[in-house]
Amino acid sequence: MKRIFLFVILVIFASGCSSGRHSIPLNKGAYKQTNIYSISEALNLEAAKKELAGFENVRLEFGSNDQNKSVIKANVKVQRFITDSGDIKGYCQEAFVAVIKRYMIAAKKQNADVANIVSFWRADAKYLKDEFVCMSSRNSVGVVMRADLVQK
Repeated sequence: MKRIFLFVILVIFASGCSSGRHSIPLNKGAYKQTNIYSISEALNLEAAKKELAGFENVRLEFGSNDQNKSVIKANVKVQRFITDSGDIKGYCQEAFVAVIKRYMIAAKKQNADVANIVSFWRADAKYLKDEFVCMSSRNSVGVVMRADLVQK
């Protein structure tokens, strides 16, 4: 009797897994609010200045799509998510600075600059020179950027 019961449960489980239904990803629709903040304001915060100290020789170029530069590494995508509730703007700025720091580390290793930096949420490039896009939900924020590492 136990074997039959176990077999029936196994068949039901197997048929449910192969029925063609797909579970909805947990993040499906999770980031609903688009927030746009100032790049200069985020980079001029004391915490940002401390975080980015030592990278003064790396040049950042936002919102362009300049194809005339000698590209070392193209379409470098960096993302940062913070899961916490609280000050959305502060967390968005923190995530943005973390993304920029990752670009600067990569550029310093390659002796390069970072150009063509754009907000790149869900493959939708926003060419903003003075602002960045941060998506938020109730308990998390996310910043996704795309850029090129170019010769100095």
